[in-house]
Amino acid sequence: NGEVEFASAQPDLEAQLLSFPTGEIDAPNALAYAIPMRPGLPIYDGFTVGHVADSALAYRGSPFYLAFNAQRSLVTAALVQYAQGRLSVLTDYVREGEAAVVAKDIVREAGLLCRANVRPVCGPQHWEQYNNVGLVQSLRKIPLDVDRGTAPDRGREFLRDELGKLTRGEPAVQIGRAAATTLNALAGGYCRMPGRDGRLSLDPDEGIYRTLMEGLESCLGTMAMMADVDDEANVAYTAQGQRYRRY
Repeated sequence: NGEVEFASAQPDLEAQLLSFPTGEIDAPNALAYAIPMRPGLPIYDGFTVGHVADSALAYRGSPFYLAFNAQRSLVTAALVQYAQGRLSVLTDYVREGEAAVVAKDIVREAGLLCRANVRPVCGPQHWEQYNNVGLVQSLRKIPLDVDRGTAPDRGREFLRDELGKLTRGEPAVQIGRAAATTLNALAGGYCRMPGRDGRLSLDPDEGIYRTLMEGLESCLGTMAMMADVDDEANVAYTAQGQRYRRY
């Protein structure tokens, strides 16, 4: 229909288009598939290679959190620590199977890695009485105390802010290479996909990346709330009403 524009000379492509549907058609096929394969908009556009660490730092004496999430036959978790102004994701876990079967193994492996007790955190949907997949119940049977996470959007804003911060001249967020799925999610796997009309969806695309990241975001939302409480405990005011931090 005369609607093809070439940014530069492409004689092989032009020849295949003009001879379609006879002859070689690999180039027209590639162009057709490029439409459904087009990338979405990453949820975290502030993520850079500077946030990738060969081995994320961990501080003894500070708590380690396991940010859990699950579907019917999939369990994800991220081992997280927030200490001395730095947010570290040490590793992550993606396991097929029901929570009652695989959650215990994840807790054991995480504990051996950090050589400390871990605190599991589950998002609010796992605390609903009739609409859960047994994740909280499985963790309590280990037995472990389970913290309740916030809605993912609370942690999402917290992580976006942290990605733009520096701590001692280095990025305040460190994602260890062992957390491969988290790295892939931040690099673009966790995104909003365009629909048939070209408009971006309101929610992130379904899949493993969303399951893992929403679990992480729920955990970070809880950590952000605790950090706010700690900050307020160290804040005082002068007689003139000026706010300052106590040491």
